[in-house]
Amino acid sequence: MSVFPLFFIDEGVEFPLLLGDEGADLKNPVFYTISEAQNALEHLCIRVIRLVRDGNPYRLEVTDEPLQEWMFDEQAEAKQDLEAWEFAFERFRSRRGFSEREDTPTLAVITRHRLMKIWIVNCFRRGEMGYDAMKEDFITIVDCARKAAENLEAQHATPGKFMFDTGFNPMLHFTIFKCRYLALRVEALSLMRRLSSQQEALWNATLLYDMSRRIIEVEHDIDLSEDYDLYDERLPPDENRVRGFYFREGPETESIIWDKNAETVYFLMGHPEGGVMFRKEYVRNKDLVSDCGQTFWM
Repeated sequence: MSVFPLFFIDEGVEFPLLLGDEGADLKNPVFYTISEAQNALEHLCIRVIRLVRDGNPYRLEVTDEPLQEWMFDEQAEAKQDLEAWEFAFERFRSRRGFSEREDTPTLAVITRHRLMKIWIVNCFRRGEMGYDAMKEDFITIVDCARKAAENLEAQHATPGKFMFDTGFNPMLHFTIFKCRYLALRVEALSLMRRLSSQQEALWNATLLYDMSRRIIEVEHDIDLSEDYDLYDERLPPDENRVRGFYFREGPETESIIWDKNAETVYFLMGHPEGGVMFRKEYVRNKDLVSDCGQTFWM
């Protein structure tokens, strides 16, 4: 079961906690195949996303009730298990041939692991500034995606139209969503085009590309179709950062001059005086928004 198609929930209790291998040693795992490493990481992903969801009401300032102690305990345990997984995976990887160390399945696993590290560290933090300290992890993710794109192009291949599982598309989207370093974001955006199947499980590549692009433009106050300074190192202030977004439900009655087929989206952003507010925006691919009313928090 892929973790990403089950992402559209509000709280951790709604997320299925899959049963793992009862004989697995989470503190000292050993991997003999890439599949074993993938399966172990999949269960860790689910634990991390449940914690993210459990922390949403506090992190998004829906409630002022303090977080419960068990949540911090589970966060600490998940961090330890992710570190143990990384140690075991690097040990397994070091025994492989050079070409296998950077084949596409391996690069995808590394990318997912780095995302889990980013999420577990920030799952209970209010605001978006904490992600800035994860720059090296974002660099690793973009490096892995670049190598995966080069692998694909070296084979003179292109991404397929559909895949039941998820590839790099949602992982690059979440990277663009939370990485505020402009040059990295723009490269990740270009890699979405090079790596994404048209449809990866529930994820539509064109919609995610357009949403990712609009998030960059809003946060940096630029238009990517015009001139801008790619190497501008200024980071957006917290109140300019998108915390989540959802699509409106029902037919759009407004019209905007540059695209009558635009689809309305609402960005959840921090309010300058505390709390959160919604900012109305538009994406241009109306027909691609098939799940109106669904919410995306991360």
